Amino acid sequence: MTAGNPYFKVKNLVLSPTDIELDVYYAITINPDDTHQCFTSNTDRRLIDCRNTFIDRFCFNLVGKYIFYTEVSKLGRVHYHGKIKFMTMDDVRKFYLTSIHKLTDRGTINLEIIKDWQIENSKYKDWDEYMTKEKSIWKQEPITERTKSVNEKCYFIKGKKIQEEPKGLFQWMLEKNEEEERLKEKKPKKQDIDEDIYE
Repeated sequence: MTAGNPYFKVKNLVLSPTDIELDVYYAITINPDDTHQCFTSNTDRRLIDCRNTFIDRFCFNLVGKYIFYTEVSKLGRVHYHGKIKFMTMDDVRKFYLTSIHKLTDRGTINLEIIKDWQIENSKYKDWDEYMTKEKSIWKQEPITERTKSVNEKCYFIKGKKIQEEPKGLFQWMLEKNEEEERLKEKKPKKQDIDEDIYE
């Protein structure tokens, strides 16, 4: 396809660094590629797996403040509409020198001035209405810079439930805790142990 084709769409549409103003929200859309679409997940798991992948593989490379909402295309591709703002020039430098390459290596990205988008898309009241238009369908919480991915596998460290897979020190603590549990099983149990902490 060429730009002369009326159906031609730019793969990545990103503003120039000189167009960026600090502390101003910009419209952003990220479409993960096939590798990150979790096509092999079953219906109940796919949105969860896509969400975790998006947080770990895409949001990890973002800077500043942002919020994303889940959307699914007519062809079943999961993608995310949101808005982002850069708080410092360091955010801008990191985004263009590091983040862009990693994001476009894993999917496509559109970064636009919200007012410009609204001029071309008068069907919707504003960008906020557009990016949340499927919120009631998929019933997923928005993703922000504070959102962490959740692994359904649960681990117990000293009787406390953690959801992220332990690594490093956590792995050592897990193994140590398991060893202590094995030793406890060999000893007679006391009646006054509060079992609630192990729930």
